[in-house]
Amino acid sequence: AGASISLYPVPAAATITIDIIWPPPHTARLAIYDVTGRLYRQWQTDASATYHNSIPVADLPVGNYILVAKQGDAATTARFSISR
Repeated sequence: AGASISLYPVPAAATITIDIIWPPPHTARLAIYDVTGRLYRQWQTDASATYHNSIPVADLPVGNYILVAKQGDAATTARFSISR
């Protein structure tokens, strides 16, 4: 089964909170892209079945973004927007 991703608040202004649940525990690579495919941020998680973090987005331009969570060959995406 794939990951379950929750993002809030949407739209975001200063921070976006990311909650991910994935069985089994695994490291993952997370990345934020805009809709044109430009990479804004990328990081790796520890091996865990859950991930919870608030990411600062005040430096990102207003617009629509895609969070990609990759575990090996599997990827799950979630969309969010930033407005001010």
